[in-house]
Amino acid sequence: MKLFVVTVCCVFLAACASKPKKEYEWINSSGSVALPEEVQSMKDECEYDKKIKEASKLIGLAISVGRYETKYGPKKSDEYTKKSANLISGARSCIDEKGFKSRVKQS
Repeated sequence: MKLFVVTVCCVFLAACASKPKKEYEWINSSGSVALPEEVQSMKDECEYDKKIKEASKLIGLAISVGRYETKYGPKKSDEYTKKSANLISGARSCIDEKGFKSRVKQS
């Protein structure tokens, strides 16, 4: 029985490990795949990488603080989550204004 359970677990883990990670690509305002220079220019203008990195830090803080909060009353983790959402929304708004979209990479 133990051998069966171990075999099933190994097969399950192998199946999960072989699932490819989704890759995304940027589409410019003309509807074609954006060149790396276009993407970098857009990210620099919108401070995309900086905002996403800061949002990631805030979510990490929200998770670590949230573990110690009570169920009742104001929560510091909510504040971090809202700030993070505002940063991400601001970055996406800027990207949308520039006419860029992202999609799952087509093979």
